[in-house]
Amino acid sequence: MSSPTKVFDPNDEVTTDYSSTFEQSKKHTIIDSSEFKSLTTTAKRKVLGFLVSYSKEAAGEFWPIYIGKNKIGSDSSNDIVLKEGAVSSEHAILNARRIEATGNQKEELIFIISDTNSNNGTAVNDLDLHHSNNYKSLNQFDQIKIGHYRLLFLCIDTKALNLTTDPDFIDLESVQLEDIGSSDYSEREPNKTRVISS
Repeated sequence: MSSPTKVFDPNDEVTTDYSSTFEQSKKHTIIDSSEFKSLTTTAKRKVLGFLVSYSKEAAGEFWPIYIGKNKIGSDSSNDIVLKEGAVSSEHAILNARRIEATGNQKEELIFIISDTNSNNGTAVNDLDLHHSNNYKSLNQFDQIKIGHYRLLFLCIDTKALNLTTDPDFIDLESVQLEDIGSSDYSEREPNKTRVISS
């Protein structure tokens, strides 16, 4: 039986060196308290899209866009952190929200990007936002220029695409060995896929 998991307060000061324990057990991952706060904050917000860029690396990078306000900048406190010299610490805000249907207006998912008085500006499809009152609605595949980053905007409208949670989904990270029998985890062969039936 495993010991209970301790939930750490992100304001707690970490004073113990766990590096030797981690190397020995490989069962626990130590998360810096500043990272813990951002992980728990964003984990509960719904993902409505992504920003994708090939500006820094040929393999590409991506950042999720969550419902609500997404702060963009070079400072690590932002939701979307772009570590590049021409990006201001608080450069832009991308707001994602759903407008409910009223009268003859249909329900709509909207994304609005605004520049927050950055040093180098923000552009959408090569048009600087200062030409449009420092904000602009985004459309699928728009290209956003922030510093030397060129970001492709991808929207995922889960309602329009009928993407829902599956009531039969089995989350293996939360399933205990006792729930499905320890024999299902024994003698795994790395090159074979196994289906666990309930």
